[in-house]
Formats: sequence, C-alpha cells, structure tokens
Amino acid sequence: MKKIAVNWNTAYDTILLSNNNLNEVLDSREDSWLELSYIVSDIKEQLWGSALNISYNMALLWLKPKLFTAVWNDFIFPKFFEEYVDLSNVYFSKNNKTAKSFITTDSKNSHINAFYLWAIQDSDKVSCNVDEKFDYAIVSSNSVDSMLMKLKDFKRSWSKVLFDPGSQIIQMKKEEIIESFKYADYLIVNKYEFELIKKISELTDSEIIESFDKIIITYWLKWSKIFDNNYFLDEIEWVENQNEIDSTWCWDAYRAGLIYWLSEGYTWKTSARLWSVLASVTAWFIWSQNHTIDSELLEKLYVDTFWENLEK
Repeated sequence: MKKIAVNWNTAYDTILLSNNNLNEVLDSREDSWLELSYIVSDIKEQLWGSALNISYNMALLWLKPKLFTAVWNDFIFPKFFEEYVDLSNVYFSKNNKTAKSFITTDSKNSHINAFYLWAIQDSDKVSCNVDEKFDYAIVSSNSVDSMLMKLKDFKRSWSKVLFDPGSQIIQMKKEEIIESFKYADYLIVNKYEFELIKKISELTDSEIIESFDKIIITYWLKWSKIFDNNYFLDEIEWVENQNEIDSTWCWDAYRAGLIYWLSEGYTWKTSARLWSVLASVTAWFIWSQNHTIDSELLEKLYVDTFWENLEK
C-alpha cells in the first residue's frame, strides 16, 4: 500500500446558514465602512479542517494516510479516523485550544470565513521522521515557518511533495515563496492565489510554471487547468451535480482524489477527472465528511460521466 502524508489544519467549525444572498448584502455597503446584518436560519457544528477532509476521502478509498496536524486535548477524533487514519504524528498542544472557524454560507454557496488559529500556531511542533519514506505528501496552510519546514522534511524523505499554501500566501515574503519552490514537486492553487504568488514573488507565469513538475490551478465550479514545466495544458471540467446541496468544501475531496489515483499509477488527467467526480459526490451532502463511496462506485461514476473506461 502506498504511504501518504497529510499535513494541514484541523478545527472545530461553527456553520451559520443564512437564507440571504451575501453578495446583495455586500453590495449595499457604503464606500468608507462596512456593516452586515442578516438572519441566520440554522447553526451547525462540525469537526473540520482540510487535513481531516482529505484524510477522510483517502480512507474511504482504502488508503490509510498519516495525519500531521496540531489540536488541543479537547479534540476527539471520530472512530472512523482512529481506525482508518494513522494518528501517531498528531501533536496535542499544551497551551492552545483546537483551532476554530466561524463560517457563514448562503443559498448561493457563498461563504464568509473567520478563522482563529489557536493550536495551528503549534504546527511547527508536529514531528516528521525524515527516515520514514512517503510516496506522496501534501503540505498546506499552517504557519509559514512550519510549511517551509515540512516541505524540506518530506522532500528529504523522498516524497513527491504537493504544496497547497492556500490563505497563507498573503503571509509569505518573496524569498519564502521562492524558497518553497525548491522543495515542492507540485503546486495546487486557485486562480486568485496564483495571481497573489505572481505579485509577491515578482515572477512571470512561465517562471512559476517552470519551477514545478506540475501546477494545478482551480477555477471555482468551472474547471481545473494542469500545466507541466513545458507549459503543456490539460483542462479538467467540473462534474455537474443535479442534486448538489453543498459545494463549499468539496475542493478537499479534489486533492484527496488526485493524490490517491496518482499513487495508483493513473495519469494526471485521469486522476484529476476522478478527483472531479469525487468532489461532485461530496457535494451531494452537507459538509465534507458525510458521504460514503468506494473505488468501485467511483469508477462506475467515472465511466458514466466521461463515456470511457478507466485505464492507466
């Protein structure tokens, strides 16, 4: 079985469901100040964090990832994680509570997220034994120092390293962004994040793309584009879901599906298409750890969607 390392955040989420259109609320603002007021129709609390979402989706496909994250001793992992995810490298903070986010989402799947880091600030204490070899490792949104440390650690352990800096891009300096490129094989960002990297690093599109074996740029509920260092492009369409309930966090399923199928020896295009199907399945349910699927069903959905057999 392939060994996969997942280094990301873990949090408690409070989800505020609003019937309002948040875009309309924002459009009513004054030029010099902002005041929002709207009715919340429901409140839900979830265990969340991209690390959990990615690990959950991998575990559904019978791949047992090792989780690298930081929480407080108030955090209780569900039994599914205790059984199907390797939790031996989880760090339990002595001083900081588990991170928490407050998310408002509306009927249009817009969302406003306020995130308090707490235990994530201790992510530099999450140990990584560089003598342990991983086939793939994904490193993402933690403190800048921690992300750089983990990129170096996993690269030294001969992993294929996928870097997803997310919201931490705005905290990174030019030198830190350029340094991170040395230790990552693949970069995954959305279009806005890619533009931020260009602005902060002062690099061109081609200079960034040529720094990686592959770059994946996602476009919200439209498609993804995959570039290699020769600027070859694959476009991966978003799989429409007529029964879509919540697409807010299906991008974590995207990452899980991509890494899983790459580890099984499939091409980037096929893996990304499977990734898109898995994300669509996730959107059938509210939140990102409430769906179930196995590789057999996923393969059937792939054939039904793309009208071709799944081949390596």
